[in-house]
Amino acid sequence: MQKLRASQAEALFIIESPELATVCSHLPDDLEGTVEEIGQQIKSALATGLAGIDIHESGLKKIRDVAAKNPTIDIRKPENWKAIYRHLDDLGVLNDTDRTSSQTTVPQPVVDSRHQSIAPQKPSLNDIERIDTSTRSGEAEAKRLVTELAEYELAPLVSEWEASLYQNFHLVLTSEDRKRITAMFQKFNLSWSKKKSYDIIRRTMVGQGFWSDSALTAEEKEAIAWEKRTERSDTFEARREVANRLQQFGQKILG
Repeated sequence: MQKLRASQAEALFIIESPELATVCSHLPDDLEGTVEEIGQQIKSALATGLAGIDIHESGLKKIRDVAAKNPTIDIRKPENWKAIYRHLDDLGVLNDTDRTSSQTTVPQPVVDSRHQSIAPQKPSLNDIERIDTSTRSGEAEAKRLVTELAEYELAPLVSEWEASLYQNFHLVLTSEDRKRITAMFQKFNLSWSKKKSYDIIRRTMVGQGFWSDSALTAEEKEAIAWEKRTERSDTFEARREVANRLQQFGQKILG
């Protein structure tokens, strides 16, 4: 799992993070304010979100770089800067040169137990249907919830697939792998929300020579070998081999 975490840490500076997409709030369709006003809001949010942390310039650069790779996150919100910091901290991206102490943690607000709030819940289709989309604000809110709902569903699936690649095939995605995989999803018009898509991508990565056949299951290897044999069925040896295989298969079923 250490290799998997290292891969996730590397990916933070290359592509959008599905984990951050889940825990952070996102920009509305229409931003209000001038460029100067929005810039000041971002600076203020950064200072508030990281208050109490003795972060060095190298650490700030990492945090800003990750934020830049996630352009839909609303970085005018202090809690989003906190979430980015926590995620980098959890993955071991920040070291002693990035802050005063490697044990530094984001200060947690003291909450009166009599007024503890329930953790944010996953949005539902009912939440979306209750919104009046006849107004611009209602339409924007509906779009936000649809995006949030999709992200809640998508993020665990991507993480689950990466974990399965490591557990079943000892594969850790490189930055080049991620670029190729993203391009394949687009080229083949695959859905990120369907598990079958990830199997197609895995087999395609093997088929195009980017991964070895160790990334295939035993059944997939046998299927590929069978296809190769049937492609050579115009030769005597191939026909005999196919006949022997069919005979063995029949005996196995009847036996």
